[in-house]
Amino acid sequence: KKGEHPKRSKFNPDFFIKTDKQILVVEIKDDEEIREPSPENRKKKEYALAHFERINAYLRKKRTGVSYKFNFLTPSDFNSYFQSIRDGSIANFRSALDVELGK
Repeated sequence: KKGEHPKRSKFNPDFFIKTDKQILVVEIKDDEEIREPSPENRKKKEYALAHFERINAYLRKKRTGVSYKFNFLTPSDFNSYFQSIRDGSIANFRSALDVELGK
């Protein structure tokens, strides 16, 4: 919802990164968003997580072994994000913005 009227809008993540059995979906935001998250990004996270959970439920049912993982990233988390991909711990990664938006 933007302003006074609800509006359905499109969501186009900034990046899709394919690993062996995971598709990482990334939305990039400025570090300022960590201090003052916008209501729009709070809703974007809520809807994105629900969307990818539905996709993952379908993929589990089909036993594909593939799953989607959504994260918001800011420049302050770039190094740790890519390190978690390299060391195989990406499934547990949460950016500072993900944590803030989850409050």
